[in-house]
Amino acid sequence: MKPPTSVRETDAMESYQFVVGDSKYCKAASRKFMFGDSQSVPLGEVNARVESLVCRRGRHNILVFHGDHSDRKALSNLDIQLQPLYIIDNVKATQYSLGLSYRLGLEAMLDTFGIPYTNLHTAGNDAHYALRSLLMIAVTDGQKMESDPTSKDLFSTLSAIARSARPITAGEKAIAFEESRRQIKAEKTARYKARRAARTERRRRGREACIETDGQCSCIEEDA
Repeated sequence: MKPPTSVRETDAMESYQFVVGDSKYCKAASRKFMFGDSQSVPLGEVNARVESLVCRRGRHNILVFHGDHSDRKALSNLDIQLQPLYIIDNVKATQYSLGLSYRLGLEAMLDTFGIPYTNLHTAGNDAHYALRSLLMIAVTDGQKMESDPTSKDLFSTLSAIARSARPITAGEKAIAFEESRRQIKAEKTARYKARRAARTERRRRGREACIETDGQCSCIEEDA
């Protein structure tokens, strides 16, 4: 398998979040999704939307969970039929890959693999970060074996995708905007003070020049 050479890390993964209902919780979760726009979907249409998205173009799919019990139950309750080739639980896969006797939560797993994150416990974000974690599990396992240069390039690409910078949040955008406004205001104030100081200095020099000229005139009159 040849690794991609022109894909941007941030464009390598597509993420979606479907929101059912308009409760306060749903609205907050919708705003916190960081990898696109949340899509509002009626409950009765969720299964069709998910199935058409996952099974589009007739491609094979792998179902990835981070702890699969509640997610499997949700898929069953929504009558979502995906028929994946494989089902992977990152929690168990990481235990095997890292030789752990305990299970890692999603946050601890992201920290372990050096994956930047924020706004967890939002469905679309958690799903996205689960896929990033899976890439690092593959890299960790692959690097244990003797690899040819092509495989090493592939591992490097997968690691770059998994550890690529996360999008900034709405709150961070607001802070950055306010900081930009503050800097612009400070620079404007500094320019105003500099112009004011320059005018004051010109006036001072002008007054000194007048005093000096008056003194010279007085001396000439006295000599006369």
